[in-house]
Amino acid sequence: MNLAELENLQNGPAIGPMSALLLADHGYLPINPPEWIANLRPQVALLNKAAGERGELPSLEALAALEGYTVLRTDENGWVQIETDGQRMWVEVGKR
Repeated sequence: MNLAELENLQNGPAIGPMSALLLADHGYLPINPPEWIANLRPQVALLNKAAGERGELPSLEALAALEGYTVLRTDENGWVQIETDGQRMWVEVGKR
């Protein structure tokens, strides 16, 4: 995806709500701006980060933008499996 396509998704017409959103680049804020998350209105947001991985990601601002949403993190929940039939969603995680 090029920058123009990303900007169109971020600033274009509302396309949400979505069943699930996998945040790009481990929750890096410039690629996952709060306005974009609000536009998509995911039922579940997925954040991929290895357990014990250090660093500034996900950014605190990206996590703040996810307040009020169900967030599943691979560093906290282990693997995540989501299935849907278009009306219902089933979520299973590796850690309980």
